[in-house]
Amino acid sequence: MNKRWAIGICLALLTACNQAPPPAPAPSSNLSDAQSDIVSDSLQAHGSALRADIGLAAYTQWSQASQSAQKLDASLASFLYQPDDDSLTLARNAWRRAYSDYLKALVLTHLPLSDPPEWRRQQLHLPRLLERLDSWPIEPGYIDYLPGYPFSGIVNDLALELSSSSLLDQHGFSDPSYASLGYHPLEFMLWGSDGTRSAKDFLARENTAPIILPAESDGHNAVEQSGVQNHHRRRDYLRLVSEQLQKDLQRIQRRWQPSEGYYAQALQNSEPQQVLYAVLTAAQSLVSDELLQRRLNQHSSSFSMTSLDDVQALSDGLFHLLIPTDAQYSGLIPVLPDALLQQWQASQQRINDLLLQWRSGQLLSEDARQQLRESFITLLSLLQQSADSQGLTLPRAG
Repeated sequence: MNKRWAIGICLALLTACNQAPPPAPAPSSNLSDAQSDIVSDSLQAHGSALRADIGLAAYTQWSQASQSAQKLDASLASFLYQPDDDSLTLARNAWRRAYSDYLKALVLTHLPLSDPPEWRRQQLHLPRLLERLDSWPIEPGYIDYLPGYPFSGIVNDLALELSSSSLLDQHGFSDPSYASLGYHPLEFMLWGSDGTRSAKDFLARENTAPIILPAESDGHNAVEQSGVQNHHRRRDYLRLVSEQLQKDLQRIQRRWQPSEGYYAQALQNSEPQQVLYAVLTAAQSLVSDELLQRRLNQHSSSFSMTSLDDVQALSDGLFHLLIPTDAQYSGLIPVLPDALLQQWQASQQRINDLLLQWRSGQLLSEDARQQLRESFITLLSLLQQSADSQGLTLPRAG
């Protein structure tokens, strides 16, 4: 067995027993001995910089997502202080920015990183946090009223105490679509089921229960349809969901804190081939599973009608990680052959052009979707070519 991989296995065993050091992001079984022995000149020269770049990019992206969530919370506080059309518009814009910044970091959640067992026991492992942050599609009637159903949902269930713990218990209680936490419950609260939520729904009024009118001549009781109810509970619900959103994002951010974060240490303890392989497989998973199979087939931000922004943010985050245009870090640019780098840049331009044409109405929705699918399929081929150039073989994309 290659000595380097023997050390890697020992480290993994130590991690399982003592939680130190963190596990490597790419298990040794993912790379053959022959692959692990191949180190291109470019990777040999830039391997340490690649590790540092990916770690810095991850911490920067999650820090931005966390800061945007804090700004959203401040915007929600201003809205609840003075609920009117202008403050509602500002809160909606803050939600869109916050969700886009989260999606730009999403490619990093596809890195093959392992969490300590106690995080799973505490429901703080990464899959659980992501489920709380970004469950979709969701059932809006589980949260608040719908047209024709004025007393539905958590907001109108006066028997349910509104608290952080109760919302954690209610999240995904009997079905994944029964989401009580995350970006999309906030989206529904700000836009409503049909995009026409009124700021008046959040005026500071007393909570009220359905009013039963005296029996009519036909012997049946009638429920007074007095409009939207339970304004204070709606306001409290908005605050609690925003608070939990910030907590979960800050947990992920801390795990990427340079030198100290659990994920950051795992990355620094990995070989350059492992890091490169992990990044390429993460990008492959995002394109195949998230973009092609989900976002281009469904409306992920259906209440705000901004699903196109979701695709743009995911694409931006992917390219920013792999071939960044700013001078802060270099991503894969130093290790890619020039011809491949040019193809990557052309692919990015093609995808951005298609998104712009779709947004401006130059392309019909289904035509744009199909052309984007083709472009992302081409991107999967580029990922494999990039792996081939470094003597790596990616798993077959789903």
